Parts: sequence; structure tokens; C-alpha cells
Amino acid sequence: MRPYPLAALANRSQSWEWLDKEMLGPGNSPQAAKQGLRGADCWRESRGRVQLLGSLVPSGADEIRAQLKAWRARDPTIRLPAGLDDGGFLGSQTPVRDAIELLDLHIRLEPDPRANGGSPGVTAFAAEEDGSS
Repeated sequence: MRPYPLAALANRSQSWEWLDKEMLGPGNSPQAAKQGLRGADCWRESRGRVQLLGSLVPSGADEIRAQLKAWRARDPTIRLPAGLDDGGFLGSQTPVRDAIELLDLHIRLEPDPRANGGSPGVTAFAAEEDGSS
């Protein structure tokens, strides 16, 4: 489905923000909902399951459905990230492989406080290094 626009467009709602929040999920955020590949227990707790899901994408939606059915025989709570049909697709495209490829690389960055008029300050790590506190 690449490239992803930074903001939702009138003709495409699947933006970078959508991929980040819905597909990848909230990561380690304390207020995280159980969504995406990093938030939902069924994906977060099984790296092998995520990798297998990614390898099924070229085989198509029917293969993904068959594998989901097998997994659900043991765990009926398994669901694909929000917005996808049960075969992992949005129409004729799927963001599943995009999200899985980004899973290890994607890190949310905190906004620089200077963007809101604040000062950068000293981090706790930097203070420990130079002996100040």
C-alpha cells in the first residue's frame, strides 16, 4: 500500500497516522489500547505468529483466512488490526506486510519541547553522565 501520505486524504484514509496507530499499535504507551501488532495480546505475545502472517500476504486473502481459522480454533480472540477485512486486505491491497516490515524499525519520537516554546532541558541520562542532578 506504500507510500503512505502523512495526513489522510479525501480519497485515501490510510495515512501514516493510521498505519502507526491502527496497524502497528500503541507499543509501550501506558494508556495503550489493545490494538495493532504491538498492542493486541494475540500478536504482541507471538513473534512467530506475526512473521507467519507476513509470509502469507503474497498467497492472498484466502490463505490468511485459513490460517486465522486455525489459530482461532485454539484462541477465539485473535483479530486482525482494525480496518482490515478477515483476509487482511483493504480492497485489493494490504498494509499487513508494510506494518510487519516496520515493526522492528518504527520508534515513536517525542516532540521537541522547543516546538512549543519550551527549552530543551537536560535529560536524566545526561545529568547522570556529567555527575550533575
